[in-house]
Amino acid sequence: MAISSAHHPYKLTSGALKIFSGIGWSIQIFQLTLQQHKIILKTTLEMIDYLKDHLWLVWTLITVLALILEVTSGTFYLMCFAIGATCAIVLSLFPIPFWLQVLAFIIFSAVSVFVVRPFVMKYLHPRHEDRLSNADALIGREGRLIEPITDHSDGYVRIDGDEWRAVSRDGEPIENGAMVKVVARESIVVTVERVI
Repeated sequence: MAISSAHHPYKLTSGALKIFSGIGWSIQIFQLTLQQHKIILKTTLEMIDYLKDHLWLVWTLITVLALILEVTSGTFYLMCFAIGATCAIVLSLFPIPFWLQVLAFIIFSAVSVFVVRPFVMKYLHPRHEDRLSNADALIGREGRLIEPITDHSDGYVRIDGDEWRAVSRDGEPIENGAMVKVVARESIVVTVERVI
């Protein structure tokens, strides 16, 4: 039964929409009055007009959001978008069309990815080819055997609280508790010699 507009002047005459799922459940979306539709439309248009007049707020929101997410990622890609959005903020303060602001955002973001990001990455994450890895830094260090090295099995040495599988340099057994010095490393196995 359709609702007549004479009895309910503010009701839409289309029935309520029902969406049925595969198992027979339904969700009913209630009708809005014509007055409510007008209010929603008016509010939406006012928001659009406000944002058109205050685009700098949108660009500021994008900048802040990109910087917050950058702190969590640390890749410096989002920082480049923050730079692009900052340039768009400056442009939005002048009577420049929105499409030109978007174009500036895209261009400055892209330039930042290819120019600023490598510069920042170079100085924040320098490469030290001469710096040894933690495992390579073991060579020359001394430790104590916690399991003996025998003719038939490898032992274990404790160096600064870390335990490493150890083999003897000359193939001779070394007893438990002996002080040894690391002379080489092969993957996760260190070669040691007795400290005299």
